[in-house]
Amino acid sequence: MKKIKVLLAFFLSCQLQAQETNTFEVKAIEGGIGIYTDLGSDGMRGLAINGELITGYKKNLFSLNCMTGFGLVKQNDGNHDLQAIMTIDMLYGREFQLSKVISLQPQVGVGYFANGNTSDSGNKEAIGFPVRAKLYFKTSDDFKIGINPNVNFNNVNTFYSANILLAFTFD
Repeated sequence: MKKIKVLLAFFLSCQLQAQETNTFEVKAIEGGIGIYTDLGSDGMRGLAINGELITGYKKNLFSLNCMTGFGLVKQNDGNHDLQAIMTIDMLYGREFQLSKVISLQPQVGVGYFANGNTSDSGNKEAIGFPVRAKLYFKTSDDFKIGINPNVNFNNVNTFYSANILLAFTFD
């Protein structure tokens, strides 16, 4: 929990500084739904939802992403447990216009990762290093639909996810 507070304090201080100097601006708010897995034999997989606030300074994009997921994991005895994951990530990226309606936004960052299931007595927590690529299709001046494959590297359980995104832009 202390890690979450430190990460949020850092991001909020950047936001407050941005309001004072008027150099940062909110670029978009987005939400998504998708699936996640660890690609392992234990069968960790489930449904994930995420939300993200994207700010920008010149051509640089900074964002705060929160994702949670619920699913099933197969135990050694053959039983299945309900399990959950949660990430809070600070990300850096850039947006590249591929055409008038298609854009690509690669992102890398650092964040907090927690994973637990019903048979464990507590969460496994770690610092995660997310790598993402978002492909957007612009439908109007204020709205984009996208796909978001990503991976979160950490020492607990590296996992992969793919989400469908809905983004409201403020450009």
